[in-house]
Amino acid sequence: MQMKLEKLDRSRTVTFNDKKTGQPKTLPKLGAYDGSQWYGCFQADWNKDWNEGDTVEVEVEQRGNFWNIIPPRKATPETGMLKEILENQKIIINLLKPQEAPTGNGRPPDDDSVPF
Repeated sequence: MQMKLEKLDRSRTVTFNDKKTGQPKTLPKLGAYDGSQWYGCFQADWNKDWNEGDTVEVEVEQRGNFWNIIPPRKATPETGMLKEILENQKIIINLLKPQEAPTGNGRPPDDDSVPF
């Protein structure tokens, strides 16, 4: 959905125990108000340059009384390799396509336009 960012709040943080290390981890939160509803998410590279007045394309979901902005899906090495494989496949398919045969008898025209 398109969201016009009327107000932004970057003043809050959330602390939780990291699942991998078990250690407390604190992350900055971002609140975004579109004129009728507040939405929340963690601050990250994908939203760090948002400013009030910007219009952004986001996915949102409701969890209980709260609306969350869903972060964009991360590219993985596998998706990058798959893209490269598909591009190479297109090149190979084009190379394997039969080439158009030349018209005529395969000899140059018998006129003065051919320099030899």
